[in-house]
Amino acid sequence: MASRETRKKIKIPLREEPEVCGGLLAQRLREKGFAPPPEAAPENTQETPKKSPVNTPEPLDIVLARAAKIVLQRETAGRGGKTVTIVSLREAPPVDLEALAKALRKGLGCGSHIEGDRIVLHGDIVDRASGWLEQKGAKRIVRGN
Repeated sequence: MASRETRKKIKIPLREEPEVCGGLLAQRLREKGFAPPPEAAPENTQETPKKSPVNTPEPLDIVLARAAKIVLQRETAGRGGKTVTIVSLREAPPVDLEALAKALRKGLGCGSHIEGDRIVLHGDIVDRASGWLEQKGAKRIVRGN
């Protein structure tokens, strides 16, 4: 094994501007006589297509404000004695229930899932859900049993 004094020291610069294909490794390979195949050179001339504003979903504040009625009810039937809160949007414009369920999960700190056209919040949190929906712009909230 060679001692430290006899080892050859190689200084590699920390920053070098990359060329057309690759970075420092590609540059070193080109210096040694290796060249990438012609089709390997990336072409960055194409721009990514922008999404059209037609497909973007409406913000939850607008959707909740347009909903004619939001019904909140407690339910324990068929859930092994556990209480859940059901959120039903009646006479509402088309809404992404998954996005609304995710927003409710984050805002209320609970679990949720979708059952048909209803959102099921885990726990007895009718009061908290009502307050959160009012804060987000819902106009008519009806509390069931």
